[in-house]
Amino acid sequence: MLVVDDRPDVRLSLLYMLEASGFEVAEAADGRGALSMLAKHHIDVILTDLYMPGMDGVGLISAVRDRLSRAPRIIAMTGSTHMGREATIAAATAMGAEAVLIKPFTREQLIRAIQNPPDRQETGKREAGRGKRTSS
Repeated sequence: MLVVDDRPDVRLSLLYMLEASGFEVAEAADGRGALSMLAKHHIDVILTDLYMPGMDGVGLISAVRDRLSRAPRIIAMTGSTHMGREATIAAATAMGAEAVLIKPFTREQLIRAIQNPPDRQETGKREAGRGKRTSS
């Protein structure tokens, strides 16, 4: 699993949570760092923040989907409260994020999003941080 967030404290918190739950975790501070990690390591799941300097989460999702023949599962996360948040969440899900967690989220919400991928046949996308389903 790869955790991508520009805030070191958030990465460390997620690293502890995920490792305590039995996951092997790598980390990157931004989208470019994540792409570098993906070039060197096999990653099954990416947990990425949507708002980061440089290459943000939406740019990372797009780059991963464009560049990798076998793209990992992607779960996005955001703590943003600005007016453009809903459009960014919609863009992330349209590009291939299978869930969006709204910070702060619980360990249980995070693990559920990782362990229970949505049915690939469904047209709905799960906004796991709120427990709602929205249509694409």
